[in-house]
Amino acid sequence: MVAINEKAQQILDHLIQQLGEKDYIRLQSETYASLSFERIGEFSSFYGPVKMYSLLRTSTVNSKMMYEPEICFYHFDDTKNDIDRGTYPYSFQLDLFGINQQSIELIDGAFHVQSIMQRQHTSYANNWLAVIKEQGFIK
Repeated sequence: MVAINEKAQQILDHLIQQLGEKDYIRLQSETYASLSFERIGEFSSFYGPVKMYSLLRTSTVNSKMMYEPEICFYHFDDTKNDIDRGTYPYSFQLDLFGINQQSIELIDGAFHVQSIMQRQHTSYANNWLAVIKEQGFIK
C-alpha cells in the first residue's frame, strides 16, 4: 500500500483536527462548490486501530446526487510500528464517468491491494488535497 505524501498528509491531518468529534464537516470556498469531509467508520486491524474518512464533492444531475469525486481513506495513526502509520486511499468514485473503484479490500482481517490502482488513487489524492488547499478550502 502507498500512503499519501507528507504535504497531503498535513492537509488531511488539518481536516481531521477540524472534524474533531463531529461525523462530518462542510468545507466552503468563495469561488468553488463546497466539499464534505466525513468520518465513515473505524475498526481494529492487525496493524492497530483504523479510522475511515471520505472526502467528496457532490452535485445533482437529473435529481440524482452525484459524487464528483469521492475518495475514501484508511487512516492509521496509532499503529504497532511507525512504518505503517499514514493515510491510504482505498476507493475512488466519479459518477459522471461511471467510475467506482476499490483498490484495497479487507477480507478475513487481511488487506488485499490492487497495487497499480491504489497507487493511482494515492496520486490523485495527493494532487486533489493540494488543489483543495490552493482553492482556499484549507486556511
